[in-house]
Amino acid sequence: MGKPSRLWDSVGRFLRRPRWQKFLLLESYIFLFGARVLVVALPFKYVSRLVGVKGESPSEKLASELPLQVRWSVTTASRYAFWNTLCLTQALAAKFMLNRRGLKSTLYLGTTRPSEGKFVAHAWVRCGDLIVTGEKGHEDYTVVACFA
Repeated sequence: MGKPSRLWDSVGRFLRRPRWQKFLLLESYIFLFGARVLVVALPFKYVSRLVGVKGESPSEKLASELPLQVRWSVTTASRYAFWNTLCLTQALAAKFMLNRRGLKSTLYLGTTRPSEGKFVAHAWVRCGDLIVTGEKGHEDYTVVACFA
C-alpha cells in the first residue's frame, strides 16, 4: 500500500471519531503549530513568560479525565504534524491546553549528559500525579527549571 492509501485511512479514522475527539485533535494540532512557531521564533526567556511562573503545581490525585484526553490528543496530533514536534513542542502545547481548561500543571525542563559527553535536554508536563507528555525516560534527567 502506498502513501495515498495510508492518508485516506487516516482521514477515514478521523472522520469516524466522535465530534469532541475531532475538536480536541484539531485544537492539539493548532497548539502544536503555535508552540513550534514560538520555539523557533522567540528566545526561551520570552516563551517561558507565556508558560507560567517558576515553581511546581501540587502533585495530587486527579479526578478528571481531561489530562488523559490532552495526552492522547497531543500525542496523536504530533504523529500527523508535518513540522518538528519534539518534546518541548509537545510539552508547550499540552501546558497551554491544560491551562485553557483551568487545570494546574507543571512544565519541566531537564538535562543529562550521556556517555558520549553531549548534553541532552528533555521537556515534560505533569498535571496532578499524571505525566501528560514526555513520560518516557523523564526520570533520567536532572530538572533545571520548572514552570507552574
